[in-house]
Amino acid sequence: MILKKEITGRVASMKALSVCKKGQSTS
Repeated sequence: MILKKEITGRVASMKALSVCKKGQSTS
């Protein structure tokens, strides 16, 4: 369960990072 949470959190942070990069390149 803890491992699954860690993986989900990592994926979420990676998505947030890509969104941040996209926002920076658009503006």
